[in-house]
Amino acid sequence: MSTKLSKDPFPGLTRLGGDVYVSSPPDTSTAGSHDPQVILILGWMNAQAPHLQKYLDNYRTIFPGATLILVRTWGSFWWSGAGSREACLTPAIDALKGSGMFRDTPPSLLVHVFSNGGNYLMVELARILASRGLASQPPSPSQACLVLDSLPGSGELSDALRAFTSGMRSPVMKLLACIPLTFMWVVLTAVRWMSGKSQLLTELQNRLNNPTLLPWFTKDTPRLYLYGDGDEVVRAHSIEGHIAAAKQLGLNVQAELFHGSPHVSHARKDPERYWGAVKSLWEAEWKAQHT
Repeated sequence: MSTKLSKDPFPGLTRLGGDVYVSSPPDTSTAGSHDPQVILILGWMNAQAPHLQKYLDNYRTIFPGATLILVRTWGSFWWSGAGSREACLTPAIDALKGSGMFRDTPPSLLVHVFSNGGNYLMVELARILASRGLASQPPSPSQACLVLDSLPGSGELSDALRAFTSGMRSPVMKLLACIPLTFMWVVLTAVRWMSGKSQLLTELQNRLNNPTLLPWFTKDTPRLYLYGDGDEVVRAHSIEGHIAAAKQLGLNVQAELFHGSPHVSHARKDPERYWGAVKSLWEAEWKAQHT
C-alpha cells in the first residue's frame, strides 16, 4: 500500500516504496489535450531532492495533465545484485501498472533519463519487464518519446571515476575514493570478462540503442539527446559517438548541445532552450500521430 510520509523529500508526491514516487495530476481540467499521460523520470546517481524537484515542477507546469513517476538511484545500485536491483524497481513497475501502461491501449508516455545512473535504471527496468513477461509490444501503438540528459558515458575507468567522485569537493577525498573505486572497477570488469560479458557501461551504451528497449518504444520513437561540452563526467564526444551510432541504425534522433554546460546542468544553463526542446519533441510527435 502506498503511503504519504511527512518526511518524504518531495512534497505532494506519494512514496510507493524505496526511492519511487508518484504524483497524479492535481487538476485534470487544466491539462492540455495532448499532454503526455505518464512521465517517467529516472534520476542521476545520488541526485539531491531539490535538484530533482525542479524537473518535477517544470513538468507539472508544461504538462499539467501528466502522472509523474520518479525513480531515484544511488551509487549502491551499481554494486548490488540482480535481486536487490529488482526490489528497487518493483515499485516503479507497480506505478506503471497502476497508470495503465500494460493495457492493450496504453497511455502516452514520456521517459526522461539522466546520466549513466538513469540509463542503468532504464536498462534494468527493461530486463525485469522481460523476465516477468511484460516486455512484448502493446497491440495498439502508444505515443512515446525519450529524453536523454547527459548520457551515455563510455566504459573507460577515467569516466567511471569521474562519475562516482563528481560530488566530492575535496581533491584529497577524491583521490582516496579513487583507490577502492578502481579496485571494484577492475574486479567487476574481470568478472564480466570471464563470464563473456562486456564492461557494464559499454553494455549500457549498446542496450540503449535497442529500438524496443522498453515495450512502448519502436524504431520511430523520437529520442532527444541533451548534452554539454562542459561536462567533465560524461564527455560530449562519448555522447556524440552514440548519437552517430543511433542514426546509423535508423533511429529517430535529435540532439541539443549546450556550450559550456556541466553535467546534468543544461536546464539550469539555458532553461528556455532546454524545456522548449522537450516540449517541441512531444508536440511534434503528437502531431505526427494525429494527422
